[in-house]
Formats: sequence, structure tokens, C-alpha cells
Amino acid sequence: MYRDTFDITHTMLMNPDWMDCQTVSHNCDDMVAKYFYRRTRLPNMTALIIPGCTDAALLNKLAAQWDVLLLTGAVTDPVIHDKRLTPTWISTTPLNYISVVSLYVTLLERYRWSTVHIVGDLAASPFYSATAGALSDALSRMPPGRYQILLRWINSAAAKDFSQVVLDEFRRRSRVFLFFGHAASLKTLLIYVGLETFHNLAFGKFSWNEFDPGVDPILRKAVRSLLLVSLATSVTAKNKTIIDDLERQWIGLSRERYNYSYSLTEKVPPYASSCYAAVEIFAQVLNSTIALEPWFNFSDGKSFARRFFNRTLRTTVADVHLDEAGERHAELVLRAFVQDPEGPNISLTDVALMPSRGVLLELSPIQWSNGHGPPANTPKCGYSLEEQLSTCPSGSSSYDVVVGASVSCGMILALVLMSGAAYFRLRKSRYDWSNWWLVNAKLLILHKPMRGLSIMS
Repeated sequence: MYRDTFDITHTMLMNPDWMDCQTVSHNCDDMVAKYFYRRTRLPNMTALIIPGCTDAALLNKLAAQWDVLLLTGAVTDPVIHDKRLTPTWISTTPLNYISVVSLYVTLLERYRWSTVHIVGDLAASPFYSATAGALSDALSRMPPGRYQILLRWINSAAAKDFSQVVLDEFRRRSRVFLFFGHAASLKTLLIYVGLETFHNLAFGKFSWNEFDPGVDPILRKAVRSLLLVSLATSVTAKNKTIIDDLERQWIGLSRERYNYSYSLTEKVPPYASSCYAAVEIFAQVLNSTIALEPWFNFSDGKSFARRFFNRTLRTTVADVHLDEAGERHAELVLRAFVQDPEGPNISLTDVALMPSRGVLLELSPIQWSNGHGPPANTPKCGYSLEEQLSTCPSGSSSYDVVVGASVSCGMILALVLMSGAAYFRLRKSRYDWSNWWLVNAKLLILHKPMRGLSIMS
């Protein structure tokens, strides 16, 4: 029927003026539909292979109606598991809600944290806010009374002084802070009460003099109250060479086609590799289907999509583990700041690993900031300063403790999954993302101090 071969045409649909996720999402369905309906030569098979953003949900509706394969390399959605609505959608993004939510729930269960404060930054990539919502929904479905959840949204781009409101509410009701946003916003929270000119009875007075956790003891203790959830970087020497070459091409094409230049310290997001993997696994499944089922009807997108389910496909950039819905599951890692036992230096260290299919594996012990173990779900002396002063003696470990958010006996878990600047370009910035925790005092603009308010610009 196909003469044992395919004549493949690769058509790129793009507009160099579309520089952010919202613009792409508002125009993509119209652009793709015009291409689809105006073709003069109808092929035996059509596949849509895209990075994806919030446009993926719109394109999924078109792909389902047209019965063509939709492969996204940079985005997924919980609805992908409802194959009545997403019969042809396959995702190779290493980030998915099920894996991230599972890791967070595992940590909450392990350390018996049930009073949870969740904050999502709407100015970050859509995945962050969507994951915050997915985690809140998952915890809400637990048996009644198991979790007490407060979900709050911020917009760090519109409200630069979000820190006080967020932290003030947090300190009154919880000691476990789950933050979903980019590293720059997280750093703002950490800096907020660390500046010498900030005074507030609710938080205390702190002085981060050197702005370097390697030499400043207070900052060093603060970042040790921070746990980061990120992608595991398990690349071999073989595919590292390929990935490095792919990233160089990515940077070059970004400059040539979109007039966007990467800074020297800005890293390429992991989606470059996952989008490459999407094309590669498409070719693998296509080849195997042709070889094993030469009379297969390739215009049947639903049937072809099912050939991706429950498979592990080895590509030149990574192994892609797809579940029963065609969603990829990648390894996640929990990172913490660990102090060198022989010196003052601290380093960001992998302390636990969540395999693509499995349970959380401990890699090294966490150095808890209080020196003896994870913080309790609720402080024994109460949440408010008045309660602490009346029920705990001065100097008690439950009162006189400095932590990451500068709230006594607290812990911050942050989802910081992208090592480079935001892939979706919701807003341009120039941070040194590889060393985001090293606070540069020259980048801080101090205004007239206001008692109890943020002094960051």
C-alpha cells in the first residue's frame, strides 16, 4: 500500500513576531487550521509536533476532530489522561503534574506535614501555576481533615512587593511553604527579611552582610531551610555531546529567527531536548509500525497514538518513558543546601530521587536548619509572636530560630524546574540563574526604609 516507504514533508508553521505564550495561544489554532484546510496535496498521514504552551489545549481539540497525532515536547495537561477528550495527544515533556504532585505528597506524608501554605506565581511559566492548582486539588480530595490547605496566587511582575503579604499570612497559619514559580521570585522572598534595614517584630531583625551563603552564617542557615524540586540530570557522556550541540543550534536559531540573544549565563531550557525527543520517537514508532503492520491505516490518528502507550523509547538525548495515556514520566530530584563538614562552604546537593516509576529514594541526609530534624507541622509555642513570648522561654529552640523565610520553625519547598530563563518568555529578564541564591547587593535598590514594609524596588 505504501510501497514500504514514506515521502515525508516537514512544514514549519511560525511567526517571528510571536514572542510569548499568550500571543501564540491566541493565534495558533487559526494558523494551523489555515494550513490544514488549504493543502492542495492530501497526505496519507498528518502529525502535529509542537513545543506547546497554553495553545496545546486548543490544538488538541483540532487534532481530536481531525483524527491526527498531536505530539507536544514542552507541555502536558492532566486532561491528557482522559482519552475521550485527548485521543491523539502524546507528550514528551519531562515535567508532568502526576509526578510532581506525587513527590510533594510523598514529602508531606513522610514528614507529617498537614498544614500547607501553597503559593503560585502567575507571572511564571504556566506549568508552575497549573501544578500548584493540581497539588491543591489532589490534597483537597484526601479524606476530610487530613490536610489544611491555603492556596494563594501572586503576580511577581505586577506586584513587586508581594513578599510581605505572602509571608505575613504564612507565619500565622503554617510552617510548610510550597512555592511554585521562577527562581528570581523565590530569591525575592529569601532576601525580603534578610536586608539589614528591615525591621519587623513579627519576623525579627536579620543581617545578611556578605550576601554569600559560603561566608555569611545567617544566610547560610537560611538557605538550609530550603528544599528544591527539580529534574534529575542523568545524562551520559554520549548524549551530553549531542545535547550540547543541540543547545548551540537552539541558541543560534533563537537569534536568527526570533532576534533573541541568550546571555552568557542564561541556560537553554530542558525543552530543547524534549522537543527533539518528540520528533525522534515519532520516527521510531512510525518505522516500527510500518515494519510490523504494513497494512496499517495511518490516517487513523487514534490507533496510531495508542502505539505510544506504555512504552520506553530510547533516543539520542534521553530515554522517554510513556505511561498508559502517552504522558512521559521523568526522574525528579530533591535538592538541599549542604554544609561542608570541614569548612564554611555550602553546596546544592541531591538528597533524594523520585524515579520515573517508583518510590522516593534517599541519596544523602538532609541537614535540617534546626540541627536535629524536620520542622514540626505546628510550632509547640503557637504561631503568633504573642503566643511564643507567653508560652516559651526566651532562647527556646521553638522561638529563636532563623529559617529560609525568616519564620521560626519553617520550611520552604520550591518547584524550580527550569535551570534557564523562562522558556515561554512571559517577560524578559537577565538573571544569573545558575547561581540564583548568591545575592548581589549591587542589584538591590534601597528606598527610604518603612517599618514593616518591603524595601525592594
